[in-house]
Amino acid sequence: MLQSLQDGGQTPEEQVLYSSIIADMQGNNLLNNAAGINFANFSAAGIDLFYLPLGQLTGLTGANITGATSMFLSSLDGVDMTGFSANGIAINGVDFSQTTNLTGAMLDGASALSWSTLPSGLDMTGFSANGIALDGIDFSQTTNLTGAMFDGATSLNGANLTGVDMTGFSANGVILQNVDLSTALNVTGGMLNGATSLASDNLSGVNMDGFSANGVDLTGVDFSGAVNLTASMLNGATSLAQANLNGVDMTGFSANGIVLQTDLSGTVNLTGSMLNGAASLSYANLSGINMAGFSANGVNLTVANLSGTTNFTGSMLNGSTSLVGVNLSGLNLSGWTPSSSAPPDGANFSYATGLTASAIASATESYGATLTGTGITYDQMYNALLNNFASESPDAYFAEFGTPYSPDDAEAQAAAEAGSITY
Repeated sequence: MLQSLQDGGQTPEEQVLYSSIIADMQGNNLLNNAAGINFANFSAAGIDLFYLPLGQLTGLTGANITGATSMFLSSLDGVDMTGFSANGIAINGVDFSQTTNLTGAMLDGASALSWSTLPSGLDMTGFSANGIALDGIDFSQTTNLTGAMFDGATSLNGANLTGVDMTGFSANGVILQNVDLSTALNVTGGMLNGATSLASDNLSGVNMDGFSANGVDLTGVDFSGAVNLTASMLNGATSLAQANLNGVDMTGFSANGIVLQTDLSGTVNLTGSMLNGAASLSYANLSGINMAGFSANGVNLTVANLSGTTNFTGSMLNGSTSLVGVNLSGLNLSGWTPSSSAPPDGANFSYATGLTASAIASATESYGATLTGTGITYDQMYNALLNNFASESPDAYFAEFGTPYSPDDAEAQAAAEAGSITY
């Protein structure tokens, strides 16, 4: 914690005294030894100021703090920041809200300023975020702050930019996630190009002119209500998982290489061919989508909902890397060739057509699937498994993988014969 005390004008006796007090406070957060001591000659140069109630130290000003190595979760209530410079200081979780005479220019050069609280009305004139992490900072009550001042920041994760005029801003190289950009002023899509991440941002109402998602993580981004957004702008993104694309016209979109684990049912003009080559469609909701031209070859469809799609054929499933838990209810599965390389464990085949017991049995680990309404009977399934596992009885197969019914359960067998079967 305490690294050194450099000469700040204090006497040798003061150096020893200050060192003892600061070490004691960092270890125990105690003020007893500081009672009656004047810190006007104190220098924090080279010191880590962790968990310190600095506002309770008599005579302490911003000039005394300049040169510290870091400030973490320390309070500065009532401290006059005259003479302060944050240059080279890693500042995290520090409350500046009750300080006096702090200016934005004093914060220049900090190596971090994350999760700290700024005074209401702070004049940011002269501030530059270049090289600074500004995670969690509320800039909504500052004055004279412009978007250009944020250029070169390393991160704005969770920052509050409500009411900030972003004119001149460039997100190039910036982690800009968990930010509500719908409340900032004069944001355009072109400003966001090159961001390291825009994950979980709210872009509702933002004019997306000039935007390109190439290489950008768009996980959880809300695009609903974005202005002048075209789907081609989204091409090349690394992820659109959990993104809100409700109402977005997907004309010109290509999912190639994109993690697309999201609800696509509310999009407009999306077709199956646009989904080819997706890095993943696991957990995607495709209900209502025209699947013409789709191929699942190389695509993960774990727990994807394909029920309710149109122009779907079973052959589209061939080559998928995973069909675990996929919902194929009510679809015509003719042409699908189940494979043990992508067993449909837990899949919902309810009321699907074009499905045979032998096809299911050929996917050697496809247990736990729902076959209600498919017309496949218990005997058909039992015999298909018998043929597929000549070296062991179907009973042994069920014993290995589990089943909610047994050949000796007359009630369950009757239900299976009636076309309601889960195995």
